[in-house]
Amino acid sequence: MRLLITGAGGMLGQEMQRAARRVTAGVDWRVAAFMREDLDVASQESIFSAIAMVSPQVIVNCAAYTNVDGCESEAETAYRMNGEVPGVLAKAARETGALLVHYSTDYVFDGRASTPYKEDHPVAPLSVYGRSKLAGEDAIRSGDARHLILRTQWLYGRHGRNFVDTILEKAAAGEQLKVVNDQFGAPTWARDLAVATLEAVALKLTGTFHAVNAGRCTWYDVALRAVTLAGMDPSLVTPTTTAEYPRPAQRPAWGVLDLSKLAEAGVTFRPWDEALEEYVTRERVASLDAAAGAEAGDKQK
Repeated sequence: MRLLITGAGGMLGQEMQRAARRVTAGVDWRVAAFMREDLDVASQESIFSAIAMVSPQVIVNCAAYTNVDGCESEAETAYRMNGEVPGVLAKAARETGALLVHYSTDYVFDGRASTPYKEDHPVAPLSVYGRSKLAGEDAIRSGDARHLILRTQWLYGRHGRNFVDTILEKAAAGEQLKVVNDQFGAPTWARDLAVATLEAVALKLTGTFHAVNAGRCTWYDVALRAVTLAGMDPSLVTPTTTAEYPRPAQRPAWGVLDLSKLAEAGVTFRPWDEALEEYVTRERVASLDAAAGAEAGDKQK
């Protein structure tokens, strides 16, 4: 199956390529990966040219403006990347008959719920980031293309800056870490999301689904667990409140997403702490060892 990936150089884009190479879901995926320098997603002409060249059966949009706080001061860029580009991709998908896969966020909700959000719960984003991502969802739905919108959250993984790596780097340097303990959700390994995406495509799913690692926790829980798994001093991590740690963009206090719709369709996620353990104790260690080996080799030249 021919797959075109936008934003292929990012965290999720690279994991999508890895998942496709492993013949995920028993499908022979044939990938055309476009990085930022290869495809200007802000240009409609560039998008249509790439799609005409590849003739994909599936377009996976991993391109987005994900700096939540940066969106507050760069709203125009946020709405262009997160709101307008998905609409252009939907138009291209409709005209070529391709399926458009797009990623959205729990930030489309206001965080005032007390039970996990289902896909049809009323949306009420609190930030420019959330509103721009909701605009992208709306643009896709109004574009009348076959689509699969996956709402996810708290992504981490190799090939990009993320909360887990930042926490571990600071802990390794001996920094004291105050982490909010009143925002709930689930950290999601980009690798698990990529595999789940291809499984959903193989099952020919369309519509909107929630796609995150299972369970719920706070940012503090994630930080404490990651530092402990890495064999560092857990006393470096202490809880704080959102009020004590103000940020430019308002975050939903409750972002827990209900996974039952996706599970009933045949795609399941493992618990967040299980995925985090594999990432911290195996994937990240292997990555650091490889980087150290490469550095040692460079010094010997």
